[in-house]
Amino acid sequence: MRTLRGRLKSEDGVVLAISLLILTLLVAGGMGAIFSTQMELNSSGNLRKEKNAFYLAEAGLHQAWQSLDHIGGRNNFEEIFSGSGVTDILSNVTFGDGSYTVTAEGIPASTPKRLKVTSNSCFPAGEPCPSGHSKAVIEAQYAREPLFPCVLCGKEGISLSLGTRTDSYDSREGPYNVSTAGSHGHIQSNGDIALSGATTLVKGDAKTVGAVLTSDGAAVTGTSTGGAAPFGFPRVIPCGPPFSSGAGIVGGSYDPSTGQLRGAGTDAIIIGAGTYCLSTVELSDNSTLTVAGPVTLNLTAHSSFTGGGILNPTANAESLRVVSSLSSSSLGITVLSGSQVYGTIYAPDARVEVRGGGDFYGAVAGRTVLSTGGAKFHYDKKLKESEN
Repeated sequence: MRTLRGRLKSEDGVVLAISLLILTLLVAGGMGAIFSTQMELNSSGNLRKEKNAFYLAEAGLHQAWQSLDHIGGRNNFEEIFSGSGVTDILSNVTFGDGSYTVTAEGIPASTPKRLKVTSNSCFPAGEPCPSGHSKAVIEAQYAREPLFPCVLCGKEGISLSLGTRTDSYDSREGPYNVSTAGSHGHIQSNGDIALSGATTLVKGDAKTVGAVLTSDGAAVTGTSTGGAAPFGFPRVIPCGPPFSSGAGIVGGSYDPSTGQLRGAGTDAIIIGAGTYCLSTVELSDNSTLTVAGPVTLNLTAHSSFTGGGILNPTANAESLRVVSSLSSSSLGITVLSGSQVYGTIYAPDARVEVRGGGDFYGAVAGRTVLSTGGAKFHYDKKLKESEN
């Protein structure tokens, strides 16, 4: 038998002990590496979810603006601005593995008018967003410049001749008076502006991406600017079919299946306050169209407000809004000027022609805008603040 001293001097088992120690260190190192890797995977996964949630919230803001920017769309910028409280624009929209909800509310007294838009996202999808999911909230302010910063606004061009004139007034200060008419009858285009005729006069500025072309004595009292930056024309979404039922329309002939409203002979069409979706309006002979209160006419096809013309006894341009979704270089809206023609026409992808030598109180925006009969355009400065 070995003595204690001999056992202490013996090297038997040293290799085993060292091996166990090294194995323990390797196991500890491996466990640490596994733990670190797991932490990194969790961190990477959380970062991925956070990024996806952020991108989803951005997508919600973009889609909301697309909806708000389209005239005639389901989300009306002006109605939301004028309303009270928060409006749901998009609710629990799924995109990929996530979802988002977007709300909007008006910012009172803002100029230009602005909405506060909030996009809430969740990844993976959930409503409300469950614990353990990533959530992002992005808040933005959206502003829309007025549809009518000018009395005549042409997307591709403006042509005025035979004594056509523009000037301005402010209905908040009183009715139009030729002796006190202002010099804000500005015209603006993303194409050329052509003015001809000895008495053709723009009492204001003429601003265009192209060139301002004057001939035969036509004049601009303000500044003529060529090579200007282009300005935007929000797209109009077609309102139908289906078209309005006909409730609120008296006189003439209306077919709700086609959306065609026609007046002939001495028909006196009266349209009550409200918003209507029609395909076309055709006035011929001595037929007239009278608006009885605030009216918005959304049109999808060529329309002619000639015949006896439009009668707006409210003497308020905001009481009649004509909006067209038609896309055509040769068709669009034809209107006869006259003493009671108060309103706005917005047809960014169609031709707008104003006939006759009468008056037009309000503003016009079209793909091309023409006046060949010497109409007198009177811009209501209130439109720059109120129309959207």
